Amino acid sequence: MKRAVVLVESEGRLKPPGPGEYLDALGEAVYALIQLVPPGCVVSYSDIAKALGLSPRLVALIMKRNRHPIVIPCHRVVMKNGSLGGYTFRGRPNPSLKRALLALEGVVFRDNGRVDYEALECGKRVLRSLIRRW
Repeated sequence: MKRAVVLVESEGRLKPPGPGEYLDALGEAVYALIQLVPPGCVVSYSDIAKALGLSPRLVALIMKRNRHPIVIPCHRVVMKNGSLGGYTFRGRPNPSLKRALLALEGVVFRDNGRVDYEALECGKRVLRSLIRRW
């Protein structure tokens, strides 16, 4: 698996991040991708991980650290089987809010509570159009 190349700006130059900057730098890349997913579409943790060469668990950790929910729409990231996965809002788990936000954006749910296949495919098409090597 290829790894994401991450650089941070310091004194007007790009350089590899230090230990404390690494997760923040990866988070910026993850957040930038998620902001490109339109309302009504979702992507999986695995889709984001594959696009950036990361672990899906690392993507989930980055989502949990999102300090700007709604602005950075981490509610649009679900599990690859369509299950919602977790959602933390203001430091507390709130998966019902995640479902409500997705429903408000037009995401359809199946009888088993999972996101409809079309919403996942929509998100994958968006990522594929952005990441040519995928």
